[in-house]
Amino acid sequence: MRSQFLIDSRAPSIEMLTWICGKPVFALQRGTIYIVALFATSCVFCPKALADLGRLQETYRDMGVEAFGVAARELAATADEARARVETWLNKKLPNSTIPLPSSIQVK
Repeated sequence: MRSQFLIDSRAPSIEMLTWICGKPVFALQRGTIYIVALFATSCVFCPKALADLGRLQETYRDMGVEAFGVAARELAATADEARARVETWLNKKLPNSTIPLPSSIQVK
């Protein structure tokens, strides 16, 4: 059976995500517009896109816009190794990130 996420569907829980930087989002609030950017450490365009997303959030935060990025699955021997890879990438590519960045990690 295929899972579907449609308009008016309840958002999946985000409590289990490991937050790497920024203020964690523990619950989605009614009336807030959330922009979620999926990124990968292997993507050459992702650092600029995430930086742009941070500026967009700062511009429209007072209007109820919140943004966060989610790391695409990092293949690693352990979850700690994958998280360390993402953190290293963020420190190198986005040292002053203003958006919350949780890490969604798949252990190989």
